[in-house]
Formats: sequence, structure tokens, C-alpha cells
Amino acid sequence: MHIPIKEQRPPDIKPKSRNPKFRDLEGKRFGFLIVVGYAGKSSWYCRCDCGVVCVYPSAYLTRGRNTHCGCQSPRGNYGKSMKRHGLSGTPEHSAWSSMIERCKDRRPKVRKYYLDKGITVCDRWADSVENFLSDMGPKPGPEYSLDRIDGSRGYSPENCRWATLSTQNRNRSISRFVEAFGERKTLVEWSEEFGIAHATIAARLNNGWSPDDALLRPVKPYTDHGAKNETITFKGKSLTLLQWAKELGIKSGTLSARRCQGWSVEKMLTTPTLCKTKPSPQLIRWRKDQYRVAMRQATPAWADTVAIWRFYNQCPEGHHVDHIVPLRNKYVCGLHVLANLQYLPKSENLRKFNKYEPHTTVPSQSQSNVPNLSGPSANQRGREGLQEDGSRPVYGQPSQTDHRTDNDKRRRLPATEAGRPGQFVQGTLGFA
Repeated sequence: MHIPIKEQRPPDIKPKSRNPKFRDLEGKRFGFLIVVGYAGKSSWYCRCDCGVVCVYPSAYLTRGRNTHCGCQSPRGNYGKSMKRHGLSGTPEHSAWSSMIERCKDRRPKVRKYYLDKGITVCDRWADSVENFLSDMGPKPGPEYSLDRIDGSRGYSPENCRWATLSTQNRNRSISRFVEAFGERKTLVEWSEEFGIAHATIAARLNNGWSPDDALLRPVKPYTDHGAKNETITFKGKSLTLLQWAKELGIKSGTLSARRCQGWSVEKMLTTPTLCKTKPSPQLIRWRKDQYRVAMRQATPAWADTVAIWRFYNQCPEGHHVDHIVPLRNKYVCGLHVLANLQYLPKSENLRKFNKYEPHTTVPSQSQSNVPNLSGPSANQRGREGLQEDGSRPVYGQPSQTDHRTDNDKRRRLPATEAGRPGQFVQGTLGFA
């Protein structure tokens, strides 16, 4: 939009163009405007009936876009001042407009605090910021804002004040008030008056204390008996709290808590800790899933899964099936094959956990606890293409071992039609 240039001094008339197509508008009237001279660049000086001189392009005048300087527009303030109060942009006007906007806002997240609760603005302030300023006075400082004394009532001269943020936080609907000694104050105000933490007062009231006792009874001084650098002597041995925790296998936080509760040194160091809580079913399920994934990733394609399954079923009572080389270790990862399995007592297996010493040798078939299965090992059968009984399959006859590939099983081919180790299967994309 072209903003007119208003001048009260005589215009600086420019010489007119000598172009034969130049259109001279000097002396012509366009609404409330009279062209008084050429301003250059196809623009003209125009004098409004109100006395203001402005500049408009030729096209704006001939097309009827501009017919006055703005004095005749209800929103204009170019010629005639349209100011109502002159308070726009002041802190008081911002507070007043925000108050009106909050009470008229119909958005769900705002209306539940104002419209739904019946919070409105009084008739004296609804349409007049001057009345608001005369009743409230100027804002004391930038840290002050408009506050309602009673949060259940609307905005009115008798229910509003200028208050700081801390004062407004104590006047919220969720603030907890306590009546004591004939006065009603918030917990924070009582805390500042008596020098007791407001959380301590709230805890005392929640435990059934009377307001007078909660405010008058002094707080016991805190002594850190569980300092971790404190030296504790027991049975002629002096160690720090951290050293005792490492030697006894008890957490230092547990010993500190016992010390703070007033336990004796003997009771603190000799009392065993309670058993750990049972893990949640979700955690147990997650651990089992992780173990299955590890076993699936560590199982090679040539592993004899049938022999591994039999090995697990023949596990003696009180023993666990253990991987000699763990499936997931910091230094080495073993395979889930028959040669890497052994039986261990439960206690020994739990103590071993996921540890493995590289310098140790894997026990042989005769020296380990692995039962001696009849026939050659699964690895040897897989390499030489033997059947489970150790005999070589006769091609052209049905094989006792199902050597079907995944593609064969999906196509539901019988074992006699599927390929055997080293035999090309017609109709497939490779060797079985």
C-alpha cells in the first residue's frame, strides 16, 4: 500500500516531462484532493481539503484509488487524530487487553480456567481502559502483574491488585492454607515465619500432627553418621565405610542408612542384607528373548540340532547345560554346537556366569562331562555327509536323514525327492 507523504510546507514542484504522451493533471480535482504540482516519477503533489499536502502516483488518482489524505477514513489517522485514550503500548493497557482476551478466549485449554468457571470482567472495565487505569493506578514496576485476590471471583476494582510473581504463586487454587494461632496463611508463609521447611510442615500435617505442633516443635539437627570417609573400628580392624562395604559385600548406601538410623557398629556390619526382589515378568521375558536370539545367531547351519536337543533332555538333575566358550563374551564368542556344551552343577554354573579364560583348553570328548553319543560326531557327519547311524547314504534310495532345504520344505517335497549333501537338485537354484 502506498503511504502518502504529508507536508505542511509548499511542495517542491518539479518541471513537467516533455514526452508527448505525458498526461498533465495539475489543477484537477480527485475527490477531496486538488493536484497542485508535479513531484517527478509520474507522481503529483495533492492538497487535501483539510490542508494536508501528500504525494500520489498518477495511476492512483486517475483510477480513483486515492480521493483524500486519510482524514475521511474511519481507521485513518493521517489528517485528523483518531486517538481515544493514548494508552496503547503502555504496561497498563497490555494488562487490560490481556485480561479481556483471557475472559473471551474459547479455546479448551484456556476456557476451562475462565469461561467455564464464570470469570468475567465488570462492566466498568469491559469497554474503558481509562476506568481501569483510574481504579488500579499505574503499574508499580516490571515485576508486578494483575492478580485477583479471590480466585473464584471475576475482575473488578475490589478484587484486583498489582502483585509480584511470588505473591501470585501463593494465591493459587492449589496452594495449601493452614489455620494456626487464629490466622490463615499458606505453608510457604508459615515456613518463612518460623524458619522450618514447608516440606517438613506438610509432612508433619500429613502424619496427623496438629498445626500448632507442626509449627512450634523444632527440627532435630542432622548428623551425617554415614559419611563414607568415616573410620569404623570393629574387632580390632579399622576401615572406612567404603572399605567395609567392599569387604563384606554390602552396598555402601545400605551401611550409611543403617548408620543414620542409629544402628550399633556390630549390628550394622553383621546383619545380612535381605534377598533381592524378584525381577518382573517383563524383565524375565526380555532376558529369555535375548538368550534365544544369542543361541540362534551362534548356531551354524551344519550344527546337529537333534543331538543338541537330546543333550539338553539328558541333563542330570541338579546340573545345568553350560557353554564352555560363552556365546557372548568380551573377548570371544562361542558356537551353539554339541562340542561346546557341558554339564555343570548349578552353583558352579552360576559362579562361572559369562566368564571365560582364553588360556584354558576345551576338554575333549572323553574328559568332559558330555555323554558319549554313539557314532561319529555331528560335525563329522555334517562334513562327510553321513547319516545319524554313521553309514553313508546310498543314492537312489530313501535316506534316513531329512536333508530337505527350506525351499524343498516350502514346496512340500518328500525326502526321497530332495537333494542330499553334494547332490544337485533339479528345479532348484543350487546345491542342497
